[in-house]
Amino acid sequence: ISLQAVKLLATYLAKPDSRETVLATLGEWLSDPAAAGNTTLQLIAAIVYLYEDQVSEAIKVVHHGTTMEHIALLTQIFLKMDRLDLAQKQLQLMQQADEDATLTQLCTAMVSVATGGAKYQEAVYLYEELIDKFGASQTLLNGLASALMHMGRFDEAEKQLIDAASKGPNDPDTLVNLIACYEQMNKPADIINRYINQLKTAAPTHAYVKSLATIEGAFDRASTQFAA
Repeated sequence: ISLQAVKLLATYLAKPDSRETVLATLGEWLSDPAAAGNTTLQLIAAIVYLYEDQVSEAIKVVHHGTTMEHIALLTQIFLKMDRLDLAQKQLQLMQQADEDATLTQLCTAMVSVATGGAKYQEAVYLYEELIDKFGASQTLLNGLASALMHMGRFDEAEKQLIDAASKGPNDPDTLVNLIACYEQMNKPADIINRYINQLKTAAPTHAYVKSLATIEGAFDRASTQFAA
């Protein structure tokens, strides 16, 4: 069931038209007592539900989990929900289990960024240590850039994001962070719009794109009323 769950996630990511089939299959497996307790299945299901913006369903399948992976995913979910207090509680559990574990360090960095203040610098140190140890992945570079942007160090953040873009130009997180960084740096509108259009093409269902469409629609309606 673990390998089948991983294959299902690969299918979901590679074939957008498989969405309904994947969700139906996950529902069947999770309702089967023989499979529902499989930790890998629980993690995969939660990841798919997060892609579908079904946050409550994601929490349901992992909130009883005791593995580091379960707790780490819950930490990320609570950060996504802007529930820093709950994320901090999950992080404490991870620190009690293994403070030096890579997952613990990664979650500590994410929670530090969400906490703010002096924690921004702590996050920078943690991301830099992880990059030194494991290499400059897009995830780590984006995390580091996010912490740097919160500290107002946009030139440094830009360097990290350009590095991240070189590893995959259509990565949604990198594009969103580049847009935010360049907005703060007052870059020309044509540069920012180029990245926005690239994001719309690469990830049309991304939360940022949906939010932008909502705002643009509201602006168009308001401008039409004033013009009338």
